[in-house]
Amino acid sequence: MPTVRRDARVNEEVHGKCLTKWARYGGCVPAMLEALETVRDLDEAFRPWEESLSNKERSIILKEQSGWERALEIFEWFKR
Repeated sequence: MPTVRRDARVNEEVHGKCLTKWARYGGCVPAMLEALETVRDLDEAFRPWEESLSNKERSIILKEQSGWERALEIFEWFKR
């Protein structure tokens, strides 16, 4: 049973670090970045913001991607 508690605590710490890492952007960018990390489908991840994404938000989203494949996938989605 203690390992379950430890795993849950580690998960919360990682989740908290992600939000802290992106908090400097403010606005809805941290929520967008979290959605991209947790939801693979871009249509679903961007649904709440698809009509209101600014160029600055798009730039930040692309910059924060850890892999070029995901950044390219998102860039192609932006071009639609």
